[in-house]
Amino acid sequence: MKHLILPTALALSLFAEGAEAGTITYTDTSHGDRSTVSVPRFDPALGFLTMVEYRMTGRTSSIDATDNYPLSASASARVTIDFLRQTKSDSDYAFEECSYATYSSSFGWECQSNFQASASAFAEISEVLSLEQGDNLPLRFNGTDVLTGTVNGYFNRRFGGISSTLSITYTFADAPPGPLPAAYAALPLPASAPLLLAGLGGIAVLRRRKSK
Repeated sequence: MKHLILPTALALSLFAEGAEAGTITYTDTSHGDRSTVSVPRFDPALGFLTMVEYRMTGRTSSIDATDNYPLSASASARVTIDFLRQTKSDSDYAFEECSYATYSSSFGWECQSNFQASASAFAEISEVLSLEQGDNLPLRFNGTDVLTGTVNGYFNRRFGGISSTLSITYTFADAPPGPLPAAYAALPLPASAPLLLAGLGGIAVLRRRKSK
């Protein structure tokens, strides 16, 4: 039976035939009420995944603007993002007072200039992973579903918002690196792999029968 066993590296090479080395990037953005961003996992049919670079950002902003009164303005913003079990947060607060005010019996104290307080919070998660560094990329990123990041934020004024961007770049080769990294031991063969292996096994059996 040893002649019917096809080494994993060779099997993968056969299926990678025709795949071209290169990079592919996916990006998703969210604004307003949407609290998630997502990107596809890497499709093994494209080739052999060798490097992954991703970056997720989240931002909130808040503006408190006044004209004549009140005599002060305040704004606060907070944002938290989560992606691949990593969490980053940021917050900001701003307070401004009127620089010149006058008093009248009809209206009381009035500010004689327009002013505003602005707050902005920004959080970022980014990383570069590669086979050379020993990262198990196939196990973590190969698949047909999506990778999802979440963003949550707070702003205390009407003029504000929450936004997020998630971008991921996959770098792949048309053949496995040599020697084949241990990370690829967990790489599943394409769905048609059993058919190929069965076909090769059948050919081997026929040859052995003919030789008899």
